[in-house]
Amino acid sequence: MQLNKLISLRAALRRRIAKQFEKLEEISSTSESQKLLDIIQEKTHTIRGLNEKIIKHADLGDLETELFDSEEYSIELELKIHRYQEKIKTLNETTFEQKDANQNHFTTASNRVVSRPMKSNVKPLICPFCSEYHQPQVCNKIKDIHQRIDIVKSKRLCFNCLNHHKVSDCKYKFRCRHCKGKHHSSICTKKTTPASSMNPEAIPFKSAMTNSAI
Repeated sequence: MQLNKLISLRAALRRRIAKQFEKLEEISSTSESQKLLDIIQEKTHTIRGLNEKIIKHADLGDLETELFDSEEYSIELELKIHRYQEKIKTLNETTFEQKDANQNHFTTASNRVVSRPMKSNVKPLICPFCSEYHQPQVCNKIKDIHQRIDIVKSKRLCFNCLNHHKVSDCKYKFRCRHCKGKHHSSICTKKTTPASSMNPEAIPFKSAMTNSAI
């Protein structure tokens, strides 16, 4: 498939996901919300496959820009899905608690309805430097590169993808966007742009939107 068609198809899927998130705001049923969220997650897998085709396409001129765009969208989408999973979980817990209170005079304490939180299939992206929800390269709490490197060493993280394995075992195909070295962009000692200048508020939830970029 031609590069332009791949990019157009991906853009159409992104627009569809944005509309489905708008619809989520209007749905009051937790079961219907979960069904729609499952559909959104299926579309994210489709987008991931399109991204791989786009990145490997011979006509792709600016690989670095494409990788950055895909990664940004992926992170924002995962955070937004996680937010709705938490919202559905809270609504379910509240519903169970109300039901338990209404039936309290009919049941004994041993057979009351027990609230069971939903399991989320989406793992939020946690910064390895400060443990908050944003990507590492825009961390505003730990800005010093050498301090970040010390944290990576102390936690025994992979220098290439910041996960828990050795660099020699890392299968992450992307390189540092600043110097193309085999280390994560957030710990590059050769970059000239401060970490905080990329995004002063470190990726809020947006209407547009895990190891690989979506």
